[in-house]
Amino acid sequence: MFNIGKLENIIAAYKESFPTHWEDEKYKWEAIKHFQDHWDINASDFVEMFMAATAKTYN
Repeated sequence: MFNIGKLENIIAAYKESFPTHWEDEKYKWEAIKHFQDHWDINASDFVEMFMAATAKTYN
């Protein structure tokens, strides 16, 4: 069974430590935002759209 209390504790700990890890983690958030901004399932050129949407997935 899913323990909501444990999840809440994990989320709280993540939020608390987030500022100290931002420099190491921000690329992930930027990549997600870039993907969301560029994803278009109805694009006329799917490959081009896919390449643009995933352009920031480097690590």
